[in-house]
Amino acid sequence: MYSNIVACESKGNNAVPVEDTTPLVRADLDTLVYERVRQMILDGALPPGEQIIQDQLARRLGVSRTPLRRALTQLAKDNLVEMTPRGTFVRQFTLDEVIAVFEIRGVLEGLACRLFAERAEPPDIAYMRSLFTTAMERITPDHWSAYRQADQEFHYYIAKKSNSSIISQTLSSFHILTISFLQGLIRPPEETFPEHMRIIDALEERDPDKAERYAVEHIRITVQLLKEGRMAGALSRFGIRSPSPGGRSAASTSAP
Repeated sequence: MYSNIVACESKGNNAVPVEDTTPLVRADLDTLVYERVRQMILDGALPPGEQIIQDQLARRLGVSRTPLRRALTQLAKDNLVEMTPRGTFVRQFTLDEVIAVFEIRGVLEGLACRLFAERAEPPDIAYMRSLFTTAMERITPDHWSAYRQADQEFHYYIAKKSNSSIISQTLSSFHILTISFLQGLIRPPEETFPEHMRIIDALEERDPDKAERYAVEHIRITVQLLKEGRMAGALSRFGIRSPSPGGRSAASTSAP
């Protein structure tokens, strides 16, 4: 059943629900509804496995069911919801699916870094460094939201600067998935900050081999932690059990 939550504020490594009753009145209603519902899913306001009751959600958003249905259809294409004969549910992922997404992301971002390294300019380097140095000044042990935002912008920036529309578009599709795990799966800034700086250093040196290798390694560290079950708390938030010594875990529940 849909709850009366439409947004979340980030606190530490968690999303805290807050009320948002802003009416949707702008012209491009379909896009606005899509973005609002997508953000609710990414923030955890609509948790994995939850059934979306369209009448209730439409009333909460202040729209008719028509733009909401269109938004849900697009979200199904994004793999964020499942539309079944028994209703529409927020997508729930298995551990294998999460790992596969990160593996693919690592390969694509590695290639993006290789291409970017060939044309990286001093303003690019300065911008990327400032993202993280500014974020590191703002974080506390319990509040990482500034760093998460910097991390997202960094990876999107690399995709954009690869100057490859195919890589950028493909990464965009996979980021729709990985962002939904970002709040739970992010490693502490003190771990990932040196990795990000190493990637930026390689880009500054215009060394394609190093830039690609460091980008792939950065993602694969997270993959290895997932495989070893060392992110149990994060995975449980998405209904995924940690892997047992003998094999993979699956979502604890799934959409009917």
